[in-house]
Amino acid sequence: MNGGNFADIKLHRSDKVKTIGAKNKTLEIRGRRTEIEPTLLLNRITCILNNSADMESFSAYELAPQPPSLFKDGVMRKPTKSSLGLLLKSFTQQSNLPENCLFVLDGGQLLQSVVWPKSSTCADVVQSYISYIVKHYGAKSTVVFDGYGNATSTKVAEQRRRAQRCTYSDIIFDENMPTTTTQAAFLAHSKNKMRLIQALREKMLMTGIRVKQAEADADTLIESTALAVAESEQVPVVVVGTDTDLLVMLVARATASTDMHMLCRCNPVTVFNSQEIQDGIGDTKHHLMFLHAMTGCDTVSAIYCHGKREAFNMVHKQRDYDLLDSFTDSGSTHDEVKRAGEAFILKLYGASSFETLDDYRHIA
Repeated sequence: MNGGNFADIKLHRSDKVKTIGAKNKTLEIRGRRTEIEPTLLLNRITCILNNSADMESFSAYELAPQPPSLFKDGVMRKPTKSSLGLLLKSFTQQSNLPENCLFVLDGGQLLQSVVWPKSSTCADVVQSYISYIVKHYGAKSTVVFDGYGNATSTKVAEQRRRAQRCTYSDIIFDENMPTTTTQAAFLAHSKNKMRLIQALREKMLMTGIRVKQAEADADTLIESTALAVAESEQVPVVVVGTDTDLLVMLVARATASTDMHMLCRCNPVTVFNSQEIQDGIGDTKHHLMFLHAMTGCDTVSAIYCHGKREAFNMVHKQRDYDLLDSFTDSGSTHDEVKRAGEAFILKLYGASSFETLDDYRHIA
């Protein structure tokens, strides 16, 4: 309008100014749907911004109620953990279970694996688990259960997510009580699991099966138990479970003196040999747990547009281990860990020339 004749100016409906509040909180900006918090945006830019040169400092923040790079639809971006398991599988040959081995079972997976007998009592259900373990793994097996009811557990969020899939009731039962609900509905309630685990624990100990229960998440206890059994018994040990977390920890922490395997009873049934995977990935094994955690796990959001396979290949092929030494050095300071993590993400995004994520966000 500047410099024009007012009588000649034509205003179109498309030129009408629209307030942010009048629009949905998700707007399309440069071809991408972006979540906007109007109040925060106005406070950051309208009230404070003096000139365009100030925009770089405000780009240090993602102007949204939850960072879209880490959250989607109000929850953390969920990683595809199995992709790392499939990648590690390529470094080992399909093999049979070793002879004279001992088994360490993931109790959470065991609860789901055994099909309850129909029209049965709770005592029959407990016995079905005992019979399943003895038949497939032997009476010298060790079962490790999660702890439930612990608010600090790393799996609380995931347990709640799974519980939302179906309705459930808190059932107080004894061994003579007939089952009155489906297996899935019963196991969806953490208190029901606690009672069932207690009943199983008593019967398993009577049978000779060793039982352990973690205070919260059992993954670390499963892995440490397996390594302890392998070192003390001097026999091959097979961890039975489907969680990629277990496989990553076994590969990262198994020693040359232990013969460690993992049996994954998914379709198809797969036996992982930790020693073969270690030989295949070389020194990358020392940074495997960092790569897994950094790209998303139970308590860490997945990284937007960059998965586990890409991060693993970047480190494994370039052998740039110096960048990650801060995460394995117990003497590293918080600032050193922060700088190393930021440098890793910048490299993953192909932005190694930038010093900080704030600089890269501003340019992007």
